[in-house]
Amino acid sequence: MMGLVVGPVRTTGSDDRTRVSGRYWLIAVIVLTWIGAAAVCVLRIADASPADEGPAGWCSSVVLAAVLATPGAVALIGYRSRTRAVLIAAGVSLVPLGLISILTLPLVVVATLFVVAGIHMPGRSSLFAALLSCVVVATTVATPFVMFVHQDPRSVETPTMGAAVSDVVTPLESFAGSIMVALTLVLAELAALSRPGRSVAAARS
Repeated sequence: MMGLVVGPVRTTGSDDRTRVSGRYWLIAVIVLTWIGAAAVCVLRIADASPADEGPAGWCSSVVLAAVLATPGAVALIGYRSRTRAVLIAAGVSLVPLGLISILTLPLVVVATLFVVAGIHMPGRSSLFAALLSCVVVATTVATPFVMFVHQDPRSVETPTMGAAVSDVVTPLESFAGSIMVALTLVLAELAALSRPGRSVAAARS
């Protein structure tokens, strides 16, 4: 009888430690995506052409960093709510963002980790959550196109130098990008709220 009682207790403790360690590595990866996004912002500002300097250029760099950080925020929403579709959507949307430049290429590895974590997450997502998650992927991927699809060349000349760029992100494009980021996060929250049994779990807790 003693063995029958002690065995399950040890197993439960092991499962709890596994859940805690899983939580820590996923949160660490999410934080790393945000650090990487911030690094891209700093590098873009530091390496900006004189034709793309000033408040407008800084604002576009901040919004671009927010775009790169959005999948991490979506992954956090998916993990917090235990919504598999949202966590997988974070990984899928991070793949095209990781292909923007060589600086963002490591994000593809992070995308794989998000998808794997979502696949192994217990529970299931409702059809509505799955559909909203597909929209989350679409809005995340579309945001950089909103910011860069229109060509806005700019040049500056001073008595000592001249500089030109083929495309800058205008304040209007930065504003549109920030709206898309906000929309993506709202959709991810709605998908998380529609997870089956969420209200019951919340009531029990």
